Amino acid sequence: MSFIADIFAGGTEGIFKGVKDVIGTFRADPLELAKIESAMNQAELNMQLGLSQAQTKINEIEAASQDKFVSRWRPAVGWLCAAGVGYVAVVQPLGAWLSLNVGLLPPPPIEAAILIELLFGLLGLAGLRTYEKTKK
Repeated sequence: MSFIADIFAGGTEGIFKGVKDVIGTFRADPLELAKIESAMNQAELNMQLGLSQAQTKINEIEAASQDKFVSRWRPAVGWLCAAGVGYVAVVQPLGAWLSLNVGLLPPPPIEAAILIELLFGLLGLAGLRTYEKTKK
């Protein structure tokens, strides 16, 4: 039963791992098992290559699009992230300090971990986007 769970547990990696584990339980010629495992590894690599090529094609189509919604979503998310980080780093601490000294209610805090995670993702995408634009 654990073989079945392994097969469906981790997406495509789980399928290939589960099938390899099932094949490994057979009592067969080690050379034949090695050939089967090699074929499975090649099939997994071919599948990953196909997925990468499909994503690259989607990226090319999006980059060539003249639709303003498609071309402006990254900057919009970037500005929202920058505004959130600015609030967490500047506005909220100053507001908390003012609330102690003036007697106002402090501004509500925002979960900074989510913003930082988004920021690192955007910075990584921004670097790739710059590379895409320079290489056309």
